[in-house]
Amino acid sequence: MFDKYAEKLKKLEADVPKIFEKVAKDGAIKFVNEAKKRTDKEKLVDTSNYKRNWNAQAVEPMPETYGVQCNNSVEYASFLEYGYVLKKDVFIPFDEGSGISKKTGKRWKTKGMQGGPKTKEFIQKIKAKYPNAKGFKKKAGKYKGYFVGELAMGDARYYCIEELEKELEKAFRKQ
Repeated sequence: MFDKYAEKLKKLEADVPKIFEKVAKDGAIKFVNEAKKRTDKEKLVDTSNYKRNWNAQAVEPMPETYGVQCNNSVEYASFLEYGYVLKKDVFIPFDEGSGISKKTGKRWKTKGMQGGPKTKEFIQKIKAKYPNAKGFKKKAGKYKGYFVGELAMGDARYYCIEELEKELEKAFRKQ
């Protein structure tokens, strides 16, 4: 009786790395989908650049050991993820510009605000109220993070655990 059980375990042992690899690949897809869904839910940015740059892939750091590597390569992703602190007020110009500082005499250049329809609508509202406005001041203070990636990773981790249990159970029954 136990011989058959031991034989099943040996067969299952050979299939386990393939199962882990499959679950890791599925977990990477789950992470990206969850991160994009959470980005939309939080309404963080209107350019879709942040949303488009969620990436994940199954990795094998050691033979037959699998994991999921997740990232967002957008330069401001860490600010949205973890929040940030402004130590002093910052002027954010609407349009590109350059000039010479009256205080220091140094040249300066700004990119100006870039974005989609919501950003343009925001600029129009301010310009309608203040026709001579060249930008706005972002007040010093602490700005909260949204932890989109971290929460999506938690969802993907839970999903992987559930899928792993299902796949191992299915493989054991098949033996």
